[in-house]
Amino acid sequence: MTCRENKTCEIILSATIGPAENVTQSLNISRTLTTIEISLILTLGMVTTLCNLIVLLASKFASGGQSPTLVFIRSLCVGDVLLGFYGISKMLMFLNLDILLINFFLPESFFFTASIASLLSLLALNIDCSLKLSKPLQYLQHMDKKNIITVMVLLWNVSFIIGFLPQIGWNDQDYILSFFFYYPWHYLFFHGVLIFIIIVLNFVVILFLRYKTTQIVTNNTFMGGRSQEFQKYRRLVVTTIIDLGLWFVCCVPFYTYLGLFCRVCPLADLPGSDINIVYFIPVFLIKSFVSAIVHGYRTAQIKSVIQTLSRGVSRMVNNSRKNRRRNGISAISNNSARSSNQSDEDVAFNEPITRIGSVYSNNTFIGGSQTTIMTVFSDGLVATKDEITVL
Repeated sequence: MTCRENKTCEIILSATIGPAENVTQSLNISRTLTTIEISLILTLGMVTTLCNLIVLLASKFASGGQSPTLVFIRSLCVGDVLLGFYGISKMLMFLNLDILLINFFLPESFFFTASIASLLSLLALNIDCSLKLSKPLQYLQHMDKKNIITVMVLLWNVSFIIGFLPQIGWNDQDYILSFFFYYPWHYLFFHGVLIFIIIVLNFVVILFLRYKTTQIVTNNTFMGGRSQEFQKYRRLVVTTIIDLGLWFVCCVPFYTYLGLFCRVCPLADLPGSDINIVYFIPVFLIKSFVSAIVHGYRTAQIKSVIQTLSRGVSRMVNNSRKNRRRNGISAISNNSARSSNQSDEDVAFNEPITRIGSVYSNNTFIGGSQTTIMTVFSDGLVATKDEITVL
């Protein structure tokens, strides 16, 4: 990787052409990745990770923290945090290609893991809502928070295994910097088909949820349409629809691109196919950022914690401003008092002698025609002592 004047970084990737060939050729990426693009993606990844961590912590301290529903929301937030980590780590690798000591496609394993885990968590949330709306009494007897946590742990273990399969052997060539030379087409096909199967299953469950919510509203069932529990799950249905729509919008162009530019695909020989994958990273990071806002706003318990936190921060800022304003007013008052004292001293210094007659001097009365006139300054010191004879 060579950088010219801190503006552009030209990436020249070495790729081993065949496992049986002991020849290493230089795969020159025709397009360049500017440092501005790297900085923007890096910043977006940090912001996305921070927002999802805030929502994740807010769900931990929510008033309904023991609610099983929040387990699914936390799982979705963890998936978005992994996507943010993917963007950050990938950009750091681009900046340090010369000294890179680990697999260049390790961040992609986190991406593939997060995508599978998030969609499976979304599917589990939809199934949970549908069962609670259709069979609330039977479902609540068998499913509590511990059982849901067990299910989510199994889903994440499966997702990690699928995401890290190329790291443990399902790849074409090890220690290579070309995406389509590292990932075999059959793994990309397997992962893409799995993603779209989970998306279709989510759509089917959401359709059932829409049907069930309509049935509850129109008919006077056990769970009334105006009950608080029903309103909570109705909001969750809208949240899952938004999440699924975001994943669909991001995954369709990404896997379509992989299907066109893999090594056995029609456009395999087109230059720049590897580096163009980098530009899908901001798409998924924006998706994760929007998901954090949706989860924080539409989940009532998390929204309450975030509002309380924001009010506390606003109160601290206002108190700090008031303290600074008071300190400023005190400083102005002190300066004004000092100026006033100084002017009083000037007046005392310049005031004329207004009384001539008998006064006390050193506790001794002086009478007759000889009178002592004393001028005393405001600092308490006798400045002059003159004797004037009055005829």
